[in-house]
Amino acid sequence: MMKFTEKNRTDQQGVYFFSYKITKEFGHICRIASGIDVGIDATIEIVTDIGTATGAYIGVQIKSTISLEVDRTPIHYIDESHRAYWENHKLPVIYTVIDCINDRIWVKTVTKNDLIELKKSWKLQFDDSDLLERCGQTLFAKLARPSPSDPIMIQISKINQLIKNGYRDNSYTTIPTDDEIWEKISTIQRDIQVIKKAMDFEPQRYGFMIRSDLSSIELEINEYRNEIAYRNATEGNGG
Repeated sequence: MMKFTEKNRTDQQGVYFFSYKITKEFGHICRIASGIDVGIDATIEIVTDIGTATGAYIGVQIKSTISLEVDRTPIHYIDESHRAYWENHKLPVIYTVIDCINDRIWVKTVTKNDLIELKKSWKLQFDDSDLLERCGQTLFAKLARPSPSDPIMIQISKINQLIKNGYRDNSYTTIPTDDEIWEKISTIQRDIQVIKKAMDFEPQRYGFMIRSDLSSIELEINEYRNEIAYRNATEGNGG
């Protein structure tokens, strides 16, 4: 006879309580994993303040307990295979502990900066600053965008810096001419198309907000390119 054990009940309580809190308190979409789970129990899709689903996702590992004393905070131990899996996952991952008795939720990223290395495992220690109601808003906003060290984010940053510098890079010792800027804008447009194609391979990692950033860049450089075209046309007509 199949049994629905106390552990099964606790796990289910925790997963659905977490999903409820994410949607009720933060307005995000929480999708609980179905089928085989190898380290990600749910995903959060970030929703903006005006209700736009961004396509930016966060992976969630959920651990539920009914044995944590009210004055204690959790300590969990993680083996190397899970740590490596989460670190190399295409989504940012948070580790979540649910206290099903006292309705408390702790959340924390599982990067090497958050983990304490032991001989055969890694320790993840939580404190009150990791409670969902205290850190959730800031943490989700941070994770909604890929890390600045992400290769695509580095490329976007370089483009923004180039525009901020008036389309001048190390190849210009003086203010560039309109023709030079025109050529630089053409290069940027080609780079953006390459970035978009790369992003299409991982749509959950590069969601609405990153694509909006690229659209804003395209709008800005197109406006400047139109200004150059207008100036050239005016000068050509003797105006």
